[in-house]
Amino acid sequence: MNVELVKTTYLRYGFSLIEERADDGLLAFLLITGPFRNVEIVKVRADANADLLEQELLQLGYACKVLAETEAVEQRLFESFFSVSAYRKKISRDYNSFTTAISRKYSDYSEYSYLSAPYLINGVPGVKHLSEEILSRIEDPVPMIFVVEAAAGYGKTCAAYELASKINEMSGRIPLLAELSKNRQARIFKHVLLDEIDRSFPNLSSRLIKDETASGRIVTILDGFDELLRDNEDSESDFDSKEPMLETIGEYLKGNAKIILTTRKTILFDGDGFHKWVENNKSDFSLVKIQINEPKVNDWLDSDRRELLERSGVEIASIANPVLLSFLRYISFEELSDICSNPEGLVDSYFKFILERERIRQELEMSADEQNSILDIVAHDMITDGYKSEDRSYIMELILSEGIDLIESCVDRYPSDKKTTVEGIANKLASHAFLDRSSRNPTKIEFINEFVFGHYVARDINKTSGWINDDWRYIGPAIFSYRTRSFETRKKLWDLLGDSLEFVSLTNRVSASLSLLRSLDFEVADGEVNGLTFQELSLGRNHKVRNVQFNGCQFTNCTFHISLLSDVSFFECKFFSCVVFGEIYGGRIHTPGCEADNDLLDIFAASRTDKQDAPTEDKQKRAEAAVLEKFWPVGRDYMMHKHRPIRGICNFADSGAISPQEMYDAIESLRKRGVLSEPRSSLFVEVNLGEINEIKRILGR
Repeated sequence: MNVELVKTTYLRYGFSLIEERADDGLLAFLLITGPFRNVEIVKVRADANADLLEQELLQLGYACKVLAETEAVEQRLFESFFSVSAYRKKISRDYNSFTTAISRKYSDYSEYSYLSAPYLINGVPGVKHLSEEILSRIEDPVPMIFVVEAAAGYGKTCAAYELASKINEMSGRIPLLAELSKNRQARIFKHVLLDEIDRSFPNLSSRLIKDETASGRIVTILDGFDELLRDNEDSESDFDSKEPMLETIGEYLKGNAKIILTTRKTILFDGDGFHKWVENNKSDFSLVKIQINEPKVNDWLDSDRRELLERSGVEIASIANPVLLSFLRYISFEELSDICSNPEGLVDSYFKFILERERIRQELEMSADEQNSILDIVAHDMITDGYKSEDRSYIMELILSEGIDLIESCVDRYPSDKKTTVEGIANKLASHAFLDRSSRNPTKIEFINEFVFGHYVARDINKTSGWINDDWRYIGPAIFSYRTRSFETRKKLWDLLGDSLEFVSLTNRVSASLSLLRSLDFEVADGEVNGLTFQELSLGRNHKVRNVQFNGCQFTNCTFHISLLSDVSFFECKFFSCVVFGEIYGGRIHTPGCEADNDLLDIFAASRTDKQDAPTEDKQKRAEAAVLEKFWPVGRDYMMHKHRPIRGICNFADSGAISPQEMYDAIESLRKRGVLSEPRSSLFVEVNLGEINEIKRILGR
């Protein structure tokens, strides 16, 4: 037995060493809990005799327990202190409660089953079930952080619960699942995390939790990390304010720790600041980035249901939304047949179905339209005052204040033997199926998911004259909820959002156009578009695309009208079955780090040879200097960065005279000469400090 390991383990769990009899092969550890003084005597040799020591300690008033050296000390203490058996039962109950709430929302007889959506892992299509992909890495003896990204409503929380359930079944490991969207008690992430730790393990120290996270016994799942990024979340320049969150997580990434974050796509995890942080910490932990894509309808609905929908004229691809697919999967076939009689009203049918069930479930004498009116009040107040969740008491006061006429009318409908009060009705409405009624934080109320929230935001947009807002927390869900609507309905929302979309990022504006119009019906200019998927789209057909950089985007079956493309850069994008229309180039098209399954990149390259001569030696030197200035800016006495993401380097430089492609070519030239090198990630380059004299020469320092 490793005696030092035994000592360290006991001390870590709060014991003190009160006896060490090396000649007798015995150790005695004391744990004081209130009035109780418990001693564990550990035999560190097989032939050790603990009888004498036990008698001495008993006479001193200690309660004693003798342990043979064959016992697994670490695992035994872990299971005892963490009450593993009871904790596993709690996790199972939480999982069953969560999944039952999903399936029974639509039918009392439906059974929940988790369906894994298609996903990319580190940019490569995943082949395993999503949970299997992550669990297969849990045993790796290195600290690892998993960032699971998905659009709103694509099943991040379902994935988090599924992972927690699977980890709960693993020997020697337990999950710590924290739903960050349910914790609004603190705005500082470290405080939120400590609060979640205390909620899961109320009698244990955070130091012990951190140690067992490092041992790999506790696998931490932080669901809804984006909920903590409410302020300036689309500003990459605001990374400094977010970095402390990542540093806090980094403190837990030791030993064999595994931490899983689920988040909607946000610029934080795509920006240079995050990649630089990962690169600076590459020796401390590994990053696995997973992007969940749209669910496949075939996985959710059986052939009979798909055929019924198709016969009624429903565009199957348009309903690839987990909320709608759950509804269509769990309702009875007869109810689905009724809905298919009016396919245009599919979404409205979903809401009417839930509202009617709510009327019955809560014995609520309020029609679906009246319930909608109350929920409209809540959504409008959230948008006006800039919040997404609030105290239950506040929501009840809001409902009573703004909806009193409806509520009083509702009270009058109850028979005398079931008479209620306006406060009773407000309480029922605050516990509505479309509002979050989490037992984990019952004082807070929010819409149950982004799809439902977006539906009521969209209703507010349609009802409010001159509606304008630049907050993507409201615009994004509204657009998401409309993706399944008819083109005419989507176009109406696009028109109503016209003024608001002028103030959002170019990425979000393009995303809105793709979702609502399935096209780009405006000039895409002067900015960056990050991480979007373009399918069966024409770029540059009716509007110019100029001075734009597409970063990490995917294009499938797209047509590029090159006469209206000018100074466009595609950085590390992927092209599948894409074609070019036209023969006259509108300007240069740059493709550093891109991949295509045909000759598209060669065609794009011709735009550069058509517009300019091969770079002169002087221009190449200026490009190399521009690259190195990204590491050692002008006016600085020392080098500011050792690593830089390539994406952040490959922009126009020298007042626009040097293109992103030329910057990329300069990086390759510096790599070949050993001035720059490729660290662990191909997305970064690193300065070779051994070539400092050559760097100074190029920069003229």
